Amino acid sequence: MEARAEDQWELWDLLDVLTEAGFDPKQLWKAHPGELESICWIVPPEAFRMYSISSVMENGQLEGASEIRLTIGRLRYQTDETDSSTPSERLGTTSNFLGDTSTVSPEDKGRVSLRTVHPPRFSLPHDEHAPIVMFAGGTGIAPFLSFIRERAQRESPGESWLFFGTRTREDFYFQEELEQIVSKGRLHVRPAFSRDDVDTKFVSNGDGAHFVFEPGEKRYIGDEMLREENAQILWDLLRSKEDGGQGAYFYVCGKTGFSKAVAEGIKAVVIHSSEGTEEEKEQAAKQMLHNLVGEDRYMQDIFTTYTGSQLTQKQTYDASEVALHNNEENGYWMIVSGRVYDLTEFANLHPGGLKIIHEYTGMDATDAYQKILHHVNPEVDSMLGMYEIGAIRRLEFGMEWGVAVGPNGLQVITLADAFRVWMRFLHFVVELENSLRNDFSILLEPTTRDESPNSRSPFKTQLMLQSYKRFAQQYIPDVMGESLESLWAVTSGLCAQDEDVRWIGKAVAAVRESEAAKPVHQLNDRLAGMLENIVERSADTDDPAVIQLAAYGDLLEEEDKRFMSEMKMALLAGIQIFEELERDSIRQGGDRLLNACKAIPGVLEAYYARVISEVRAIDESSPEK
Repeated sequence: MEARAEDQWELWDLLDVLTEAGFDPKQLWKAHPGELESICWIVPPEAFRMYSISSVMENGQLEGASEIRLTIGRLRYQTDETDSSTPSERLGTTSNFLGDTSTVSPEDKGRVSLRTVHPPRFSLPHDEHAPIVMFAGGTGIAPFLSFIRERAQRESPGESWLFFGTRTREDFYFQEELEQIVSKGRLHVRPAFSRDDVDTKFVSNGDGAHFVFEPGEKRYIGDEMLREENAQILWDLLRSKEDGGQGAYFYVCGKTGFSKAVAEGIKAVVIHSSEGTEEEKEQAAKQMLHNLVGEDRYMQDIFTTYTGSQLTQKQTYDASEVALHNNEENGYWMIVSGRVYDLTEFANLHPGGLKIIHEYTGMDATDAYQKILHHVNPEVDSMLGMYEIGAIRRLEFGMEWGVAVGPNGLQVITLADAFRVWMRFLHFVVELENSLRNDFSILLEPTTRDESPNSRSPFKTQLMLQSYKRFAQQYIPDVMGESLESLWAVTSGLCAQDEDVRWIGKAVAAVRESEAAKPVHQLNDRLAGMLENIVERSADTDDPAVIQLAAYGDLLEEEDKRFMSEMKMALLAGIQIFEELERDSIRQGGDRLLNACKAIPGVLEAYYARVISEVRAIDESSPEK
């Protein structure tokens, strides 16, 4: 569990380990359900797995299927022998259960428990004349078989296009059925074989209509989309009717890598067909994808994809690097269950809005992700895999330990524990930095029906004053309070036991009671009084008091953000020592860790000094002075 290697083990492996240790595993299923040794306490029931139904439901004039048809690919992978895993072939639970009839008795007739779930968005458009474009990756053809079969029964449906990416001709699933529908003019198929050097043509001859395979080149789905003929067709289908296109509906079903390739292929088609500079084309491609999603014309049904063990991840990132990716300049990264995701692009596609994504970037968002049960929702959890870029690098601290003063007196603390204290504090600061940015984003948004986004109405100014007050009365005390004192206690205890454990609390108190701090603490009340006076006088935007209040607001926004950024960088200076030296962090980097911790009160001191200096400069330049 510490190595996040749960996927390398099966239940029977653990039973073997218990047996070797002298425990009789029969006790697990002989125990009463109320006893702690009962299997019911240890192994949860299997969750339902989601598979697309390939059959057509009866609907009015449509002829419904007499059986449910599923199209399933078996999951198989091999685990290696490491400190955290044992070598064995592993089988996906449900895919192999459904694909293996050897243990099914004739009287059972292969019964399985099932429930049907209708996806809220992944369905045919209400307008049966609207063209549709389907992108299927391997067994991702499953839901499209029902789409194709239903449209084949319609009298005059819109055009249907199927871009089918699979490995070889042998994996061209349902080829004969597709040939029959293509021959009736009800479907266009564009296959792409990634492991087969062939081109595909559809020809009619005396034997009927068939797909014919000729010598050619291997192609992935993106390559097929960018073939000149297909790129022109897709460009026409992508554009809305208002822009002279067909306004088609796009569907994607496949593994995460396939879905990502299709999205990139669509952007490449737009870039290829658009005019303007390279930057303008890139922006047009992103906007096209955002519009398709916003108009419900781009829908995905993505498989949960096993991407391999974290033990074998080639691309790893330090936690300090992820913490830097929580802004527009560096992009937006997030950690979930030890894996790193770049959600820069997805933030604009998130159904709940980009602010929710931005709230948890630069940090470990596992708790928040699981709290809203995303991890048990296959549709959501699968989509996350599209944006995976690697895993967090695990640090080796060995069994290094020391003694520190805690709430209950002296306590033994390991080097790994000390690193966790630093990391928890860092993620706390990053979370506050994200919240502060979201607070200040109100300036860019309209708050009333007739208000322009960048205006500063009295109501919006009032909201901003609340943000300044929250920063002064909550953020600063929280950052400079118990978390910082715990950080200092642990760090000084491990690195320099002669240091006063109360030093950092005294240092922060001295800064907060300094001459520079007092007028900054009083600033919010002053600004509130200015706003009240402006409202009473119904002052316009050219009024000197309005201009001065806006200047104060700009100052506080800039400096509050800068304070949180500098706090983050101060903590990163310490965390990077752990990442650099690992188990030697105390022996070789103890002084550096101590100095990184000692520098933190200076961040607050510098903040007060800058704010009071800029306030005086604004006061000096005021026309009312």
